[in-house]
Amino acid sequence: NVLEAADAPPLNTSHQPSQTATDEDRHPFLPGLKLHSSTMTSVKQRNKINSDRSSSASHDDVAKKSWKGSKGGSGWCSVVGKVLTFLFFLALSGAAGMFGWYMHNLSEQINHLNRRHEETSLQSNELATKVKGVLVQVDSFKVTINRFDIMLHDTQHELKETIKALTKGEHETNRIGETLQKLQNEILRDLSDGIQDVKDARERDFISLEKTVEERLIELTKSIHDNIAVFTEVQGKCQNDIDEIKSKITSLKTTVEIKGQEITSLTQKYADLKNTLYSQQITHGILQQSVSEIQVSVAAASEEIQDRTKDLQKIKNSINEQEQIMLSKNNDISVNLEKNSESFEAKLTVIEENIMALNTAATHLSEKIEYIDASSVERTMRSVAETQVSLTGDIKVLKANLNDLQSLMTDKSLNDLQREIKVETKNENLAAVLQSVEEIIQTEVEGKFSLMETSMDKLNSSISEAKVDLQMLRTAVDNLLSYSPKIETSENELASLKISMNELILNVNKLSDSIDSIK
Repeated sequence: NVLEAADAPPLNTSHQPSQTATDEDRHPFLPGLKLHSSTMTSVKQRNKINSDRSSSASHDDVAKKSWKGSKGGSGWCSVVGKVLTFLFFLALSGAAGMFGWYMHNLSEQINHLNRRHEETSLQSNELATKVKGVLVQVDSFKVTINRFDIMLHDTQHELKETIKALTKGEHETNRIGETLQKLQNEILRDLSDGIQDVKDARERDFISLEKTVEERLIELTKSIHDNIAVFTEVQGKCQNDIDEIKSKITSLKTTVEIKGQEITSLTQKYADLKNTLYSQQITHGILQQSVSEIQVSVAAASEEIQDRTKDLQKIKNSINEQEQIMLSKNNDISVNLEKNSESFEAKLTVIEENIMALNTAATHLSEKIEYIDASSVERTMRSVAETQVSLTGDIKVLKANLNDLQSLMTDKSLNDLQREIKVETKNENLAAVLQSVEEIIQTEVEGKFSLMETSMDKLNSSISEAKVDLQMLRTAVDNLLSYSPKIETSENELASLKISMNELILNVNKLSDSIDSIK
């Protein structure tokens, strides 16, 4: 037993270092701990060997117990070391896994930020190109507005020329009226002179000749008064038509002034739009600067983009409103011009009819004047010589009747005159007076006919001038009507303007979408 006890520890010692060596190879992180445990086991084994050599056989059981105790202590230390090594290795592997997971997440975040930065730069470039396109469309919109303004200025100039032509026509009409008034006064003066001459002839016992001449003069006066009444009526109608045309032109002028004010307001709104786009461009530059600092200023950039989106929506609404206003005003202008052209044509036809009536009246007057010639006077004188009326009757009553004849010669006074002429007695000395009266009447009638011919020539010249003025007025109205193709071109330009506005609205919508995507 002693030999077995002596031989047993070396076996245990040889076996224990190999186990510790394998543990050290397996766990390289705790070499000091394993060395300490192996040293302790070796010291205990040496002490046990010495105690076994020096002890006696009686202490065999005690030696066995001590050997078993030393063997149990060394096993417990190795188990503790293995547990500690396993826990340390487990903690180290967990820390390494956490560190790797953190590095992986960090790299993914960096890649995500890089991709987001690239997308933001691309979107900012697209935004810059869209803003340039919007500026180009705004410039084209400005050019179209300038062209529309030029057309309005041309229309105002043509309206001024039309007003001048109308005023000139009015002056010519007034001049024609004055000429006709002068002609009427001359005719009445000639009639009064003729009546006075007839009165003198009647005083020289020329009653029958006076009757015939007075009848002719009555017919002539009636025709002249009828023609003058027709002319005054036509002149009144022409004056009313001219007043209506002037009122239409004034209303059209006010409409053009309203259009000019609307154009000025439109240009003002265009300037506001340009300023807004300029501020938007400045905001775009700020956005480009903020892209470089995207990780720090994302919140501020989102607020700025929201403000710009609101501004763009306001601009869009104002553009739509201005487009609707321009379309409605253009339609009103075209309708007013068509109505004015129709009214001008109707008034011109009425004026032409009035001129034709004046011409017919003038021809009728000339025929009436030509009807009274020297041969008719001679025939009348011969008939008067056969009747031989007397001049000794109521001369005072005849003077009163002649005064009544000067103031339009009513039917009642004519009947009284006829009755008085029938009552008068014949004069025996009428044959001697007839020759002198015939010579006087021939000279006076020839002078009156020459005056009437000159007055008719003046009337014809004034009528021809009135025709020329009316032709000028017609050309002015035709020029005004020729603005209808210009109005069509303006409508086409407004249609193109509407298309450009729609394109601008689409670009603004795309711009707002891109801003929303950036947000």
